[in-house]
Amino acid sequence: MPGMRTFVRSLPTLFPDELVASMCARLIDRLRVDGLVVFRTLFGVPYPRISWDLPRYLDHLGNILPSHYELDYYDLLEQHTLFPFFRIFTPSVMLPTFGVNSHRPDLLHPDQAARHVPTVLRYCPSCADNDRLLHGERYWHRSHQLPGVYVCVRHEMFLEPTTIELWCLSGPECEKASAERVLYGGQGRLINPSLTDHLEMLRIARIMVELLNPQTAPTIIKEYGRQRLVHLSIEAYRLNLGDFVPPQRRVIPESFIGQAWTQHLG
Repeated sequence: MPGMRTFVRSLPTLFPDELVASMCARLIDRLRVDGLVVFRTLFGVPYPRISWDLPRYLDHLGNILPSHYELDYYDLLEQHTLFPFFRIFTPSVMLPTFGVNSHRPDLLHPDQAARHVPTVLRYCPSCADNDRLLHGERYWHRSHQLPGVYVCVRHEMFLEPTTIELWCLSGPECEKASAERVLYGGQGRLINPSLTDHLEMLRIARIMVELLNPQTAPTIIKEYGRQRLVHLSIEAYRLNLGDFVPPQRRVIPESFIGQAWTQHLG
């Protein structure tokens, strides 16, 4: 069985907009090794279970990354998880960037179960084809997993749901979750530009995706306000009901809240 050095040296380069767990799935698929062993090595705990959107134990992974990888713990959080999005709606988290913390609508509150967020991984068939063409393999995009995003903003195509749970992933499950094995390209379901609801879903999706960008997020927050952004996310959920089985409502664990929450992500 390969050791830690082999796993670390073999870490694939993270693609643009790729989830950390997607990279792990590609590694396991590439090496054809026991996913549990890989998880133990990369995340530093005996039986780790992580979520795709906000994976825990990234501090350990960041510490063992080779120097040529050119990423650290904070890069993983900011560029390859949904942390930048959820931080906007959380009263107190590590590295606040949008002014003084104050009471505001919260998408990550343990006592509020009525926040409408997806529960399974989603993908765009055209993105899957383009990823194979540009990068040689498919991968899971983080922007496709955002609350309020049911349309690919690049291809104006409905995202397709999978059966893979968004919030719970173990090493053995990761063996079966490589995008190259799961995703299919081909013709997807384009939005109908003559339908107001479809255009509104696309508009909301574009707003939510821009919240991942540190250059555009402050402007959007100032323009809409956090309360309105929450309402837009819920409105997209409501409009989406005509196309998919509705996602469930996520209850965010209490460990997600507060200055130390990133030590217990997922």
